[in-house]
Amino acid sequence: MELLSKQRKAKLEACISLEHLIHNFRTVRTLCSSRICCVIKADAYGHGAWQCAKTLADAGADFFAVSSIAEAEEVRLALEGREGIDILILGYTMPADADLLLRYDISQAVYSPEYADALCRAIREYKLDGVLPADAVLKIHVKIDTGMNRIGYAPDDIPSILALSGIRDFAPVGIFTHFAQSDTPASPMTSMQFSTFERTVAALAAHGMQFPLRHVCNSAAVTNFPEMHLDMVRWGIELYGLRPSGDTVLPDLKPVMTLKTVVSHIHTVPAGASVGYGAAFKPDRDIQLATLPIGYADGFIRAYGDGGFAVIRGKHAPICGRICMDQCMVDVTDIPGVRTGDEVVLFGEGAPSADDIAARAGTIGYEVLCLIGKRVPRVYTK
Repeated sequence: MELLSKQRKAKLEACISLEHLIHNFRTVRTLCSSRICCVIKADAYGHGAWQCAKTLADAGADFFAVSSIAEAEEVRLALEGREGIDILILGYTMPADADLLLRYDISQAVYSPEYADALCRAIREYKLDGVLPADAVLKIHVKIDTGMNRIGYAPDDIPSILALSGIRDFAPVGIFTHFAQSDTPASPMTSMQFSTFERTVAALAAHGMQFPLRHVCNSAAVTNFPEMHLDMVRWGIELYGLRPSGDTVLPDLKPVMTLKTVVSHIHTVPAGASVGYGAAFKPDRDIQLATLPIGYADGFIRAYGDGGFAVIRGKHAPICGRICMDQCMVDVTDIPGVRTGDEVVLFGEGAPSADDIAARAGTIGYEVLCLIGKRVPRVYTK
């Protein structure tokens, strides 16, 4: 049964512009002739993987990347009935879930001899038990560690990578690496990683092992290193209209998420009185204080309060005191006519970007989006 509260306008909502999502996808298609892998892990960076996957597929996307088998299953079910859609898990899947990889036609990153062996043994056990057909083959993308030092085969471990081609349970369809510093165009590290990757691919090709899909570019590299696009690019944060870094010049992109709430209470606070936990704020004049029903439990964390503000009636309302678990307070003294129920924009269209509030908090826009909690309804517009 659907909750009645969800049928009514929420006091707090993340407005997701599907029109902007489509615009951003089409923009990168004009910049890149390679195949585009839309990265929709972490619930599409907080935007809702189910709806984003359907919207992007309608716009022509045919390849998606996620981080786990649960995310992959959700995307496959969202796109049920569509032909030619590839889904890649970039990280770890428990070998015990190998049957799900094959059931949902998911490609899996393989990044070490030990992990390859564990997946292979699990698949063979499922075949012996009759859970999987004897001719089932798992599509894999070989991950090469060229300097990120997270996961991946060592670039010179050619024998272990070549061994994958002899495993009848695997179909090596892709090879990739991940850049550590592509958001800094002047850094030489990206070129060094790319050269290492190319040497590994060339060494494998010399032994007869080739891959239909070579991919190295994340969002920053798509923009900053177009010569490295290869067969496919993995497009993540820019898809949602944010910058990978301050050094990356964005094409014509639009923010997809706008975080909104309403004014829940207004009262006068006299000069010298304290506001919020720790009595951390005391105004030097009488002020009109508005309370907003959003806090760090919703993903609007305490760090955003330092120099932060909300937008009410097109004007800045500075955050006063510490952001609470479920509420925060803003100064609306200089905004005439504010009433309870007035719309408040915290980031997105008509307000600071998620990148802006991330900079004030000493973090990145990725984190701002991903932190927006499940109790904040996503409202989709198109």
